[in-house]
Amino acid sequence: MKRILTLSILLLVTTLSFSQQIQEKEIYTYANATMVEELFDFKEITYESIKFNTYKAKLKGFNVFVEIDDGDLFLTTYFNGDISLNRVNDINSQYRWIRAYLDKDADLTIKADLSFTGGISILNINSFINTYGAILEEIAK
Repeated sequence: MKRILTLSILLLVTTLSFSQQIQEKEIYTYANATMVEELFDFKEITYESIKFNTYKAKLKGFNVFVEIDDGDLFLTTYFNGDISLNRVNDINSQYRWIRAYLDKDADLTIKADLSFTGGISILNINSFINTYGAILEEIAK
């Protein structure tokens, strides 16, 4: 009986310790300027604030407009030049994390949204930005 009680206490302490480690990870429930700027600095992404909660950043050589709106993060990049609607459709069918369309000036627009609903880790935010940059490189080819 004493052995079972000792094992039960050891299991409880181990579980509580593991649970504590998981909860120490920082989870963001909304995007904010401080978090975005710290991430840019960490990733050595050059940026400038162009208005409240809106930035122009340089990612993989592309101009990316980064907007924080209602606690979520939005990335937008414009490509100038002639592009067919078939190519826009191809882009939309190839990449699941972005959407492509022609804006009012007929420029190719690539957008991605990251919802913070339910919480998100900095690793997920970093992955989102890396994936967006990789997709821009592929589209530019």
